[in-house]
This record gives sequence, structure tokens and C-alpha cells, in this order.
Amino acid sequence: MDTSSSHDQIAKKLQDMGAMLEMQARKLHDDGNEGGALSRDQQELHDAYRALKTRLEDGIRDLAAFDREVDRLEERVTAWMGQVETRPASRPSRS
Repeated sequence: MDTSSSHDQIAKKLQDMGAMLEMQARKLHDDGNEGGALSRDQQELHDAYRALKTRLEDGIRDLAAFDREVDRLEERVTAWMGQVETRPASRPSRS
């Protein structure tokens, strides 16, 4: 296995998740749904993302195990995003 290539793929996947979290956090803010359970979930996911990103930046010895952790976070982020998408806005959106 090409460790450098695998590291780059995992880094890209993690970067994509960070962007998804940021996008959904903006949606929560824009919809007026800050401060609730979804916001707490977003903060927890963001903290998990930052911890994995720090580990990636510091270098990983067991790349396969780290990749599985990133996959688990990706599943959690995807589930959370589904909750955000199905939650009605707290206030009317401005057009």
C-alpha cells in the first residue's frame, strides 16, 4: 500500500467532512436553529473532526485504524446533516 497516497486520500476525506460541517453549521445559523440539540451535536462533531485533523497533521502510525475512525466520523456527520436538512427553520427565511 502506498502510505503517502492513502494519507492524502484520508486527508481529503477529512477536509471534505470539515467543509460539510461548516456548511451545515451556516444553515443552522441562517435558519435560526442555533443553541438546540443540533447545535450541540455539531459542536461535538466539530470537536471530533478537529481531534482527527490534529492527529493527521501530527502523523499517523496505524493508517488503516485511523481511516476507520474517519469513516465512523463521516457516518455520524452524514446522519447529523440529514437531521439538519429535515428540521424546519425557526423563522421564515428571507428571500
